[in-house]
Amino acid sequence: EEGQGRAGRVKRGWDRIQSEWRDPEQRDFAFPSILFLLILILFVSPALRTTLIAPYEVTGKAVAIPGFFARLAESAMTLTLAVILMASIWAYSPGRRLTTISFVLYLVCSAAILVNLLLLKGQGRTALAYLPILPLLFIACYSLMKYLISARKVSAGTLSGAVLCYLLLPMTFTQIYLAAWIIDPTSFKGLAPWTTDSGMSAWDYAVGTELLSSLQYFSMTTFTTLGYGDITPRNAIMRSMATGEAALGQIYVGIIVAKLVGLFMTNMASTNTDRQE
Repeated sequence: EEGQGRAGRVKRGWDRIQSEWRDPEQRDFAFPSILFLLILILFVSPALRTTLIAPYEVTGKAVAIPGFFARLAESAMTLTLAVILMASIWAYSPGRRLTTISFVLYLVCSAAILVNLLLLKGQGRTALAYLPILPLLFIACYSLMKYLISARKVSAGTLSGAVLCYLLLPMTFTQIYLAAWIIDPTSFKGLAPWTTDSGMSAWDYAVGTELLSSLQYFSMTTFTTLGYGDITPRNAIMRSMATGEAALGQIYVGIIVAKLVGLFMTNMASTNTDRQE
C-alpha cells in the first residue's frame, strides 16, 4: 500500500507538471524564449564549429583531431536541442504517452552523447551518437503540426509553435542526411568523404569539420527551395528525399501559414464585431 501511495503521488505530480506546462498563459510566456534559444543554436552553432575546431582539408588529411572542449561544446548544443524538443512535445502534445516516450528518448539521447564523449576514445567514437535525437524531432514536429492544424485562435504560443515547426522540419531532414552519410560517405557531392585513413573517427570528423553545418545548410536551402547547388545528392534515394523536403516546405507555407492568417483575420473580425455591439 505504501508503494502504491508513493506511485500515485509521483503520477499526480507528473500530471500536474504537464498540465501546468500546457497552460496557454505559460505557453505564451515560455515558448518565445525557447524559440529564441533554438534560433541561437541554429545560427550560432556553425560559427562555434568553425572557431572552436580545427578545419579539415579536402586533401583527406586531418589538420587536428578536435579536442575535448570542442567535442564538449558540440555535445552541449545537441543536448540543449534535445531539451527544446522535449519541452515542445510536453507543451503541444495532447497525450501522456507521447510525453512519456519523449522523456525516455531524451534520456537515451543524453546517454548516447555522454558515452560517446566521455567513455569512448579514438575510432570508438561514432556519429551514430547523434541519431537518437531523430525520433525526438519526429515526435516534436508531429505534435506541433497537430496542434497548429487544430488551433482555433492565434496567440503568442501559436506563432511560436509555427516558427518552431518551420525550423525543426529541416533539422529533422539534417539528421536523415547525416544517417545517409554514415551509411555512404559519398551520398552528397560537395562534401569531402570521410575515410578510415583520415586519422579521425567518424564522430570526430562530423564534429571536427563543417559536415554537420554543411548538411544543415543543405537542408535549410532545400526546405526553402533556395538551392544554391554547391551541395547536391548523388543517389536516387537522397534525390527523392531532397525533393520531398522541398515539397514539404511549400506545403507547410501553403497550408499552415495560410490557416494562421485566416484565423487571425477571423479573430480580428470577431473582435471588431464585439466592439461595435
